[in-house]
Amino acid sequence: MYCVNHPHVETEVSCGRCGDPLCTRCMVFTPVGVRCRTCTAHKKSALRRITSRQYLRGLGSGLGAAFISGLLVGQLQLIFPFTFLFLYLATGWAVGEAVSRGAYRQRGTGLMVVAGLCAFLAYLIAGSVSIAGRLGLFFLIENPFIGLMTFSLLGWIFAAIGIGLAAYRLKE
Repeated sequence: MYCVNHPHVETEVSCGRCGDPLCTRCMVFTPVGVRCRTCTAHKKSALRRITSRQYLRGLGSGLGAAFISGLLVGQLQLIFPFTFLFLYLATGWAVGEAVSRGAYRQRGTGLMVVAGLCAFLAYLIAGSVSIAGRLGLFFLIENPFIGLMTFSLLGWIFAAIGIGLAAYRLKE
């Protein structure tokens, strides 16, 4: 018997599903035995497909968590100036958890992006609330990009770690 893909290589092994003879280069070891590459083509299970409804629920949950945690962290920055660095990590975790629960515990790259963007929004809101509270200008809360100016280098590092943490919660 010769390999179906390499006709010059002799073999004694065949695919457990279709029966094609396989050489050692063509074998794919699976929990149920040796298979060929065509029989082990990785297809997403119907249970692992994320629907648009799950994306929308995850986005809604993430935006809600981002808004609430952003306001909370912004207020806490005014009271405890240096604890906000650790609150950024907690915010990332909370936003990732909210997106995960909103999407019925599904995971995937799209949901990772949703969680990362929601966490970034939370940091913008926190920065805007913080600078507005410091200056007594509450009309600045309407412009979240003002919050970008309040971050120091260390704040940006912790924000990036928090965004990564939010996205990692939904890694497949």
